[in-house]
Amino acid sequence: MALERLSRSYEAGTPINPRGELLHLPEGQTAADYIRALIQAGRLVVGIEGGESDLAYAIKVAGEQAFMFSSDFPHEVNTQTVRKEISELREREEISDDAKQAILRGNAARFYKLAAAPN
Repeated sequence: MALERLSRSYEAGTPINPRGELLHLPEGQTAADYIRALIQAGRLVVGIEGGESDLAYAIKVAGEQAFMFSSDFPHEVNTQTVRKEISELREREEISDDAKQAILRGNAARFYKLAAAPN
């Protein structure tokens, strides 16, 4: 998965940010730990679609806060396609109802700092 690859890449190279500054993680922290901290702080979210085959595993590794539904609407899909993708996600038995709610609504509200809407 990407988190493990990023950790290995960080260890193997000299990490420089876009401003040309050397990056250092705190002692004992991996790049994966850093990314998980960004997710927990609400600063990083990955857009997903309904049929993502590895989503249950990704939720197990990164947490349900890491993902939000993204449809590319209206330029690549139509209303029926978006509804189908939402249905696909809702039908996934290996993903908890709490994770589905977070992905479909809660994480976007948190990321964009929107007032919590009633269920």
